[in-house]
Amino acid sequence: MPVFVLLRHGHAGQKREWPFPDRERPLRGRGRQEAQGVVGTMQHVPVRRLFTSPYRRCWETLMPLSAARGIPVERCDLLAPDADLEDVLALLADEESDGAVFCTHGELLEQVLDRWQSDGPVHVRKRVTTKKGGLWVVDSAPGKAPVARYHSARRVKSDRR
Repeated sequence: MPVFVLLRHGHAGQKREWPFPDRERPLRGRGRQEAQGVVGTMQHVPVRRLFTSPYRRCWETLMPLSAARGIPVERCDLLAPDADLEDVLALLADEESDGAVFCTHGELLEQVLDRWQSDGPVHVRKRVTTKKGGLWVVDSAPGKAPVARYHSARRVKSDRR
């Protein structure tokens, strides 16, 4: 099983208050701070690819990490909130996922964790609800089952308003 990260996008305000298509809803101030915090949270995690849901708030959540690591963000429709769970699980199990960060939505991320808890192949340590900006690092030692460990969102204030 590859080593990868599942990241929930940062805060983007209330869906009901956004008058445009939900796909276009951007991060709000708190969400931008959470996106900056991802950089520090992942400072010791090897990353070689960044994948995002086609929703703007996911792409924006990965931008600080992209800038810090010099890695482009790649759009992936399988990370949209209505993606097929079996297809998502196949994506995560693929060896090409090694070193990838997958930024997605809470509803999809929780489905993945539910499946892992019931059927494996990943052991979920200390299951919690994934808060916005929170992430799960999935890794394994040789000969051991992969383990998903949760890291809470950190907020870093930036100069940008």
